Amino acid sequence: IAAGAFRLGHIVSFVPVPVLVGFVNASALLVLLSSLPMMVGVPGANMVEIARGLAGPISLWAASVGGVTVLFNFALENRLRLVPAALAALAIGTATYYLGTAMFDLPMGPVVGHIDLADLARTSLSFEAHLAWTDLWREADIPLLAGISIGLLTSFDTVLTASALDRRTDTTSDLNRDLMVHGLANALMGALGFLPG
Repeated sequence: IAAGAFRLGHIVSFVPVPVLVGFVNASALLVLLSSLPMMVGVPGANMVEIARGLAGPISLWAASVGGVTVLFNFALENRLRLVPAALAALAIGTATYYLGTAMFDLPMGPVVGHIDLADLARTSLSFEAHLAWTDLWREADIPLLAGISIGLLTSFDTVLTASALDRRTDTTSDLNRDLMVHGLANALMGALGFLPG
């Protein structure tokens, strides 16, 4: 929030374009490499283990669903006006998965997690923990320094990502407003006990 209030969003103008492009492409590669094991049905492995055959059998059904999603993402690029191609591809891939598991008795994939909204509503906010203020004050430097570090990194990431999207879509966004919204969202997530990011 402070980074947006102090108008630090324009600091990205000092980052050279090759650095910005490298940052975005490296982020995309990291996401791709971390997603591939789940896409081929071996969620706990890494790509080296999968390539060496140490991760167990690859699920052709999982790879097919992932392939359909990727294929539609590329096929629908620049063809849809109301919905982003990635969102449409995600919907098609999800429909493919549920049709395959319901109609053809194909294996279900691993469950990422389950959110019980009733339990979430009963969960107390994290700042209502039963700790003495003296304990909090004595250990304040650890979360404070970690919070400042994470805040600066995520602020820089927000500004770089928004700037890269602006270049790709020929638009201009208010980077300082984006920083403030991102900071507010992170503060809210932390207060509710979720991991900010």
